Amino acid sequence: MNDLKSLVVKELNQENYWKLKNLLEERIKTKPEEITSYFYLALVYLLLNDIENTDEILMSTLLSSNNFDDDFQELLNIFDEMALTQFHHNNFSVTVKIYGKIHQLLWEQEILKPEWGLYYYNFALALEKLQDKMRAMEAYKKAININTSLVDAYNNLGNIYCYLNQWEKAELIYQKAIETNQNYLGSYFNLLLALKNRGKFDEAVNLAIKTADLFPDNFTWQLQKYLFLPIIYCAEKEIIDYRQRFSRGLDFLINNLDLSTKDKRKNALEAITNHTNFYLAYQGYNDLDLQKKYAYLVTKIAEANFPQWSKRRSYIKGKQERKIKLGFVCGGSYNRAKWLFKWLENLDVNKFIIHVYFIENISESLRKQIEQITKLYCCIPDNLELICKQIYQDNLDILTYTEIGMLPQTIVMGSLKLAPIQCATIGHPLTSGLETIDYYISRELMETKQAQNHYSEKLFCLPNIGMCLEKEVITEVNKIREDFYLNCDDIIYLCSQMLFKYLPRHDYLLPKIALKVPLAKFVFIESYPDLTHIFQERLDIVFKKNNLDFHDYCVFLPSLSQGDYFELNWLSDVFLDSIAWSGDNTTREALSCHLPVVTLPGEFMRSRHSYGILKMLGVTQTIANSEKEYIKIAVKLGLDRAYNQTIREKIKVKLDRLYGDLECVKALEKFYLQIND
Repeated sequence: MNDLKSLVVKELNQENYWKLKNLLEERIKTKPEEITSYFYLALVYLLLNDIENTDEILMSTLLSSNNFDDDFQELLNIFDEMALTQFHHNNFSVTVKIYGKIHQLLWEQEILKPEWGLYYYNFALALEKLQDKMRAMEAYKKAININTSLVDAYNNLGNIYCYLNQWEKAELIYQKAIETNQNYLGSYFNLLLALKNRGKFDEAVNLAIKTADLFPDNFTWQLQKYLFLPIIYCAEKEIIDYRQRFSRGLDFLINNLDLSTKDKRKNALEAITNHTNFYLAYQGYNDLDLQKKYAYLVTKIAEANFPQWSKRRSYIKGKQERKIKLGFVCGGSYNRAKWLFKWLENLDVNKFIIHVYFIENISESLRKQIEQITKLYCCIPDNLELICKQIYQDNLDILTYTEIGMLPQTIVMGSLKLAPIQCATIGHPLTSGLETIDYYISRELMETKQAQNHYSEKLFCLPNIGMCLEKEVITEVNKIREDFYLNCDDIIYLCSQMLFKYLPRHDYLLPKIALKVPLAKFVFIESYPDLTHIFQERLDIVFKKNNLDFHDYCVFLPSLSQGDYFELNWLSDVFLDSIAWSGDNTTREALSCHLPVVTLPGEFMRSRHSYGILKMLGVTQTIANSEKEYIKIAVKLGLDRAYNQTIREKIKVKLDRLYGDLECVKALEKFYLQIND
C-alpha cells in the first residue's frame, strides 16, 4: 500500500496524470479487490477534468462496498492526504480542486463529523493562497460550524474580515476564538488589532493589561501593556497622556528587562521583532529621547540573542584599492522605494558594488527591476537571523537601512553591527535612536539649521529634495465632480492624507477657512473607515464653535483607485497639506495635476516635505509662515480664481524641476566615498 501511495505522490508532483491513470488502470486489472486504487484513479480523472468518470468510479466503488462508512472515510483520507501533498508543493490550484470535490462529497451527508472540519480549514488555506478571499471565508465558516474547536479557523476568518475592513465582525470572531481556547495567544493579539482599528483604544489597553497579567512571561504583552499607542486621537490632551504613559512604560521595561535564560532572550527577541512604535512619530513632537530609549531596549535584547554581531566590525584592509561594497535593506513595496531604485540605477558601477536585501516578499515585476540594477540581491522575508547572517557574510563596507521604523524587524537589524559603517535614510523620516547607526542621510531643503538636534545619528543632507525621480504621466480628467458627490460650484480643498496625520491642534483651521469661503468643501479619504467617526467628532466640535455644521463642509470618500484619486486631484481647487506630518508622495501627485499646495513647514523634517518640494519647484507663494497665513493663502486660492490659475500655470511650467535630479546621487556617491576613506 505504501508503494502505491509513493507512486501516486511521485507522479502527481510531476503532473504525470495520464501516465498515472494508465498505471492505476493496469493495477486494478491485477488487483481488482484493492479499493484504494479506484479512489486514486478517481482523483486522477478529477485532475484531468473528467468529472463524469470521477463520479462514476466513486459511485460504483462506494455502492459496491461492504462497509460504506469505513470506505467513505478512506476515500476522504486519500483525497485529503493528496491535497495536502499538493499544498506543500505550492500547487494550490490542484489543492483547491481536490478539496472542492471533498466538499461535494460531504454536501450529501446528513451528519458531519467534527474531524471533517479540518478539510474545510485546509480548503480555506489553499483558497487564500490563490487570493480567493470570499470563498476562503465561506470555507472557514463551514469548518467552524462542523468543528467549533478549530481556533485557527476563527483567527483566519477574522483576518479576512480585517482585510475587507470589516473590523466589527473581526472583533466578534476573535472573541469567539478566545472563548474556544483561552491559552492561544494569537487570538488575543488579533483582538487587540481589531479593537485598535475600531478606535476602541481604552478597551485595547485594558485587553493588553489583562493579557499581560494572564501571560506574565510573554514579552509581547509587556510591550503592548506599556507601549500601546492609538492610531488617532480625540483631543490634544490624549496625545500628552499617551506620550507620558509610553515614556513611563519604556522606563519600566528597561529597568525590569530579564534576559537571564535562553527562553527569556528568545521570547523578548520575538516580541521586539514584531513590535513597532510607528505611531509615536505622528504625535508631532521631538521624539529623539524616546527613540533613544526604545533603541536601547531593542539593542539590549538583540545583543543578548546575537552576541556574535554585537561588536563593531573592523576596518577592511585594502578597501581603497577596490570598489566600495554598499548594502541596502528595504521592504517589498516598490511604491515606498521608487526613490531608492533611482539612487541605485544612477550610482557609478565603477566605484560601487551594490547589494540589496529585501525583508519582505517581492513581486515578479520588482524582481525584474532589481535584476536590471544588480544581481547581488536576496529576498529573505520573516527570518531575522538568516538575513543578518547573509549581510554579515557579504562583508560590506557600508550598510544603509532605507526605512528603519516602518517595518519592526529593521530596528532590530539596525541595532546589530553587521557592517563597519551603518546609515539610515528617508524611507521613515525619523531618527532611529540607535547608537549603531552612524549617519542619517536626509534632504537639505527639508531640514532646518538646527536639525542635528533631532537625530542621534550624524546628519548628512543630500541637496534639494534628495530624490532623483522619474516623471509620471498622469492623464487629465475624464470624470466630473458629481462622480465624487461634489457640486460644480464647490470650492474643493483636497485633504487626502491618512487621517492619523491630522492632529487635533490643527482642526480649527478648517472652520476658519469655511467662514470666509462659504462654498468650501474639505474632501477626505477614509483610510481607516472604522476610525473616521473619531475625526468627525473632532470636526463637529470645532465647526460648532464657529456656528457651522461640519456636514455642510466636509466630505468623506471611500478608498479610491489610483486612477480615481488622480481624477479627484484634477477636479480639486486646492490641496491642503497636513501640518505636523507633511505630504511627500501626495504633494508631488497633486503638483503633477497642477494643483496648488498650501503648506506650513514645522520644526521636523517630516513636517517639511511639501516645503522642500515647493522650494525646489520655485513656487513658494503657497508656503505659509504661520497658521494665520495658512488660512489666508487657502482662502485666497479658493476665492480668487485668477490667482489660483496663475499658481497652476507656474506649477505646470516648472514641474520638470522635480524630476531627473542627478545632483543628489552625485552627492550620495561623494558621501559614501568620504565616510569609507
